[in-house]
Amino acid sequence: AGFFHLLSHAFFKALLFMAAGNVIHAMHDEQDMRKYGGLWNQMRPTSIAFLVGSLSLVGVFPFVGFFSKEQILGAAFSKPDDTVVHFLWFIGFVTALITGFYTGRMWWLSFWGKPSPQRPVEHPHEAPPVMFVPVATLAVLATVGGLLQTKALGFGTDEVSNFLSSAVGPERWEGGGAEIALTLLTMLLAAALFVWAMRMRPWTAYAPWAQRLLERKYYFDEIYDAVFVRPLDWVAGFLQRDVERPVIDAAVVDTGALARWSAGELSLTQSGYFRNYVLVFVVGVVSIAGVLLLVRALT
Repeated sequence: AGFFHLLSHAFFKALLFMAAGNVIHAMHDEQDMRKYGGLWNQMRPTSIAFLVGSLSLVGVFPFVGFFSKEQILGAAFSKPDDTVVHFLWFIGFVTALITGFYTGRMWWLSFWGKPSPQRPVEHPHEAPPVMFVPVATLAVLATVGGLLQTKALGFGTDEVSNFLSSAVGPERWEGGGAEIALTLLTMLLAAALFVWAMRMRPWTAYAPWAQRLLERKYYFDEIYDAVFVRPLDWVAGFLQRDVERPVIDAAVVDTGALARWSAGELSLTQSGYFRNYVLVFVVGVVSIAGVLLLVRALT
């Protein structure tokens, strides 16, 4: 299941990256999708390919991401006595749900709606064939790639399982019609709710807190700032104020000051008079002799 999910990523993740490259190329390297909007009318093939990759990333039937994610979530949910595995299933389920929100927002802001007044290109053009053909190929693979692992449904093949059977043992997607029917029912319900919501008052009138939550990006920046930025900023300020300046800088400055003072004091002995040098020599000899006599007397 894990390897097949990795293989499916080779289809839809590469598709999303390359389709995003087509959009960035058409928008003259502008990467702020808030400045896009309305690209569906000018770049429809890329828009469709991007939508295929997005739906596969979210795990919508019948795209390859649906089968690979269902394998992982189904394997985790099938262990009734393992609380840890069930917790991991819940984390995966919530992550897939959040993926649907931010992926839908990405596609909607970029391709739907009206063009942004800040859009750098008024009439963007579709990517040339050398850029779009790989995107189209990956879109096809993201659409039919699930057939590589769906023989349990009565169609498709087991190519991935057969290839890996000598290493990890055969395994295929064991879901059936009930799972697919439930998925299709959920998709129809979501579409009906979307149409109903479009005909009603703006949803923000009913849930202003949700609008604030989305506008603040789930308060991710605030949490990141409180957990990482502010503590590290305080530590950096403490080290600069109480360690670097009084200890490190002082040691460097004081060492230089000591060297300058010593040089100044020693320079006073360099008078240029011979009698002064003789006097210093005599005093030095007498001092050394006195020290030697004192040491000998003590021992």
